[in-house]
Amino acid sequence: MEIKRITENGLNIVFQIADDGDVRLLHFSAIPFDEKLLGGEDVLRFYRLYEFQVTGCGRQENHGLRYMQNCPGISMKFRELRDTSAGPGRRLELVTVSTELGLEINSVFQFYQGQPLVRCWQEVRNLGDESQGLEYLSSFSLTGISKEGLLDDEDKMRLYIPHNGWQEELQWK
Repeated sequence: MEIKRITENGLNIVFQIADDGDVRLLHFSAIPFDEKLLGGEDVLRFYRLYEFQVTGCGRQENHGLRYMQNCPGISMKFRELRDTSAGPGRRLELVTVSTELGLEINSVFQFYQGQPLVRCWQEVRNLGDESQGLEYLSSFSLTGISKEGLLDDEDKMRLYIPHNGWQEELQWK
């Protein structure tokens, strides 16, 4: 198992690459990483770098309409981590591949110099000869967002949803 720690502009990011090549996003915060807050392997397997669905692939577990623990995502394995400096700032590219599916996913983290900001997206490449249906792909997936902090989850987490009406947009509630 390998741990990759990235610190950029006050943001702390921690990736874990398991012995089988499974990539997990363990931490993404301005707060320093505390490994004691993580669970065992039975919990860490849910810390996906991204979630996606390919036509014809099922799910490891049934979670109804939620897009998590999709079988194609579990088959993706670490290939390389590219760390470069692009126009606006540092750029990380974490490349995973599935020979079984013939897919490569490049997870891009673009930082902005002097700002605690990051833009995240995924780039998918079909390595096979046949076309495939990509039904869903997350641009960012963060499991365990409430693991840090002194309060209970209910007291430290708030979710605000912008509602769009016929004549109004982004009415926060």
